[in-house]
Amino acid sequence: MPVNCNSSLLSGIKCMLTALLLIIAVQSTVPAEDIDIQLLENFSNYKNASDGSPDWEPNSVGWEMADGTYIGSGGVALWKKAPFGQVVRFSCDLTVLELLKGDWLTAGIGLYASESDYWAINLVASPEKAGRKRSTEMNEMFGGRWLANHEGPTRLPQLATTGHNLKWETGQSYRMEMSLSGQHITGRILRGNEELSSFGFKLEGDVKAVRFGQPGLRVNGMRVRYDNVNLSVAETVKSPTHDRKIPAWQSRPGEGITEGPGYFSTVQHDGRWWMVDPEGKPFFIVGTDHANYRVHWCEKLGYAPYNRNVEAKYGGEEKWAESTMQRLKDWGFNTLAANHSRSLRHRGLPYIQFASMGAEFAGLEWIAERTTWTGFPDVFSPRWERHCRLVARRLAKESVGDPWCIGVFIDNELEWYGKKGHLIDDVFRLSADRPAKKAFYEWLKEQHADIAGICKALGTQFPDREAFLNSTSVPPPSAALDRARKEFLSVIACHL
Repeated sequence: MPVNCNSSLLSGIKCMLTALLLIIAVQSTVPAEDIDIQLLENFSNYKNASDGSPDWEPNSVGWEMADGTYIGSGGVALWKKAPFGQVVRFSCDLTVLELLKGDWLTAGIGLYASESDYWAINLVASPEKAGRKRSTEMNEMFGGRWLANHEGPTRLPQLATTGHNLKWETGQSYRMEMSLSGQHITGRILRGNEELSSFGFKLEGDVKAVRFGQPGLRVNGMRVRYDNVNLSVAETVKSPTHDRKIPAWQSRPGEGITEGPGYFSTVQHDGRWWMVDPEGKPFFIVGTDHANYRVHWCEKLGYAPYNRNVEAKYGGEEKWAESTMQRLKDWGFNTLAANHSRSLRHRGLPYIQFASMGAEFAGLEWIAERTTWTGFPDVFSPRWERHCRLVARRLAKESVGDPWCIGVFIDNELEWYGKKGHLIDDVFRLSADRPAKKAFYEWLKEQHADIAGICKALGTQFPDREAFLNSTSVPPPSAALDRARKEFLSVIACHL
């Protein structure tokens, strides 16, 4: 594979090579902890629009190569070529190109033991209603809990911190650095050789913390350019296997109406459709959403009141889960529904996964912009199908072979009525470059032959396709508009 060489390796030779440099300096007589692995990546060995796979593994469609750099607009891209390490130095150049939509916006790098256990150092922009104030941070997600390094039994001693209130700038390149060892984790943000922010936490003792990881790039609500990634690993660890111990299904009272398939399914019996459990017994779902230890975040308070209250009452999630499961059963619930805590699983009630496919994609491309927890995705985008496949693959990996998984809750409260009563009116308001706007025009042309027919039916005056696409006005009321609102909505539904 081409390597990115420097003068210290090949004196006097300038290498115009790209991708990865792997140097392993190890001899058979050297113990494993003395292994020295170095990886360099400058992204110029990839085709434009590539997502970086297989060397990189993005968890969303918001990643693509562009002119020898890696552009991210949402999600995490793990460096799959890199090993997991417990003595690690990781750095990368980062430039915020544009602020997108969302509440808290972040861009940075991280060391990932798993999707719910990692360290991250970020550039941060506060919510729009708070003025998009700029700052920086380095914090830990542990057991699915963000800021675990600051709270409760996972609180860590903090080293000297500087530059938290750094007013970083769009268009300016910054060097993000992280260093992990058995004693501490530190992070720095630099501009050239000037240190602008620094963070650190002690990892001594037996406090639970993320103590190893694989490098990844991360972004939320920004369009960011990444380049010149550098990794040094002095001590590696084996890749986590995440072996799951799934308890056997617990038999319920009653008789089966079909042969048990070993998982939840549907079956037609005596002319009626039934949900059946893994033993083939009829099952009527009764569940409540948000049985969750960490809900719901209150922006004004700066914390989740319910989480704070139950943490004070139970002292931790395990005791809360025991009590909550018993109460759910006592109240007659038989299912863990959307947005439940994973700590409740495999305690006697089956569960439903929550995909949020459309709402998540509406944060990238939309027909109705996501301004709260929902919106409506642009299902005509060329990225839509791949997004759905990525989400489905992630959920399947999580639940494969689990008889306690009923299925997947695809989405929640998508804005089928748009912002003002008709989703198709939101299509009219889209800009000319949006895939849904273009698809809508082609559908109208099929109905009315050409732009003249479209204008006659809708009572508009557009000389050509470009004029129609550039308009952001909804036509006056008419039978043709009512028909379009109804029938093109069906087209949208078929693409969802």
